Amino acid sequence: MTVTQDVPTLPPTVQVYGMYTSVVVTQIFRVAFDHRLFTRLLDGARTSAELATATGTHERSLHRLLRSMCGLGLLSSSTQGWALTPLGSAASEFEPGFAWAEATVSELGRAVETGRAGMSFSHGLTAFEYLAEHPDEGAHFDHGMTLVNAGEPQAVAHAYDFAGVERVVDVGGGTGTLLVEVLRRRPELHGVLFDLPRTIESPIPEVDALRARIELIAGDFFDAVPSGADAYVLSHVVHDWPEQQALAILARVREAIPPSGRLLIVEMVMPADDTPHPAHMLDITMMLLTGGEERTEDEYAELLARAGFRLERVIPTRAAVSVLEAIPS
Repeated sequence: MTVTQDVPTLPPTVQVYGMYTSVVVTQIFRVAFDHRLFTRLLDGARTSAELATATGTHERSLHRLLRSMCGLGLLSSSTQGWALTPLGSAASEFEPGFAWAEATVSELGRAVETGRAGMSFSHGLTAFEYLAEHPDEGAHFDHGMTLVNAGEPQAVAHAYDFAGVERVVDVGGGTGTLLVEVLRRRPELHGVLFDLPRTIESPIPEVDALRARIELIAGDFFDAVPSGADAYVLSHVVHDWPEQQALAILARVREAIPPSGRLLIVEMVMPADDTPHPAHMLDITMMLLTGGEERTEDEYAELLARAGFRLERVIPTRAAVSVLEAIPS
């Protein structure tokens, strides 16, 4: 006989308090990254004393931090010491380098009051400008985004049928992760990876392996994009920018796309109702870092219409993003 115990529901006030104090979790990660706690445990369990000696920290205080990390599911404890859980192993793949972004969180109030990105108050420039001026931070950021979007290229390539497409341009495609995945699955396709010179000129091993089918073109999507392709992909591009810049990017694609072409926007689509979705927190993140935003399906349809496109359909994927397919109107 199996006995099922009801898990008590926390009172609303307790739930709200938990939300309010969740900022502590961010600082737990910050200290763990600063002292390389995750990577120090990759070779096996270690005691609080061993880790305190290795990190130069106060043993009892470190013990309490490690215990809290167990409560978050990042570590497990045994007589041998502290060990990584699957979540902790995943955390070990991240690198320190987001303090600049954390400093922007406190500017949410001014972002809401003014409509300006929080970065403009905390750093006096946009996230993209900051990362361009700090290449090491930019490398950390790019690595982090690759981890955050793990599985997404595969989900998008699986969900969208590129039937009838011979040439696809990945606009602002970064290191080409999505384009490479699409071309691997569809050997009849040829692709163009289009991004800023500093990105295109850097070695990209995955792209190099498919160079017979991938053309690298450097440029700025605010100026122009390569013309004449059957499909244009904007993956995590539109949401990065305030409305006028987003419209400017779409306008450049509209100038380049043939009448029979397709525009594929890969983004999270904000639910039109109160359904929980990662897009809600991502929307606040964009407000802070870039001044961009997440949108509902209707809001995307309106934005696209203003840029000379008609939204045809929204295709969900196994990841949190969807593919919004639009055609020239």
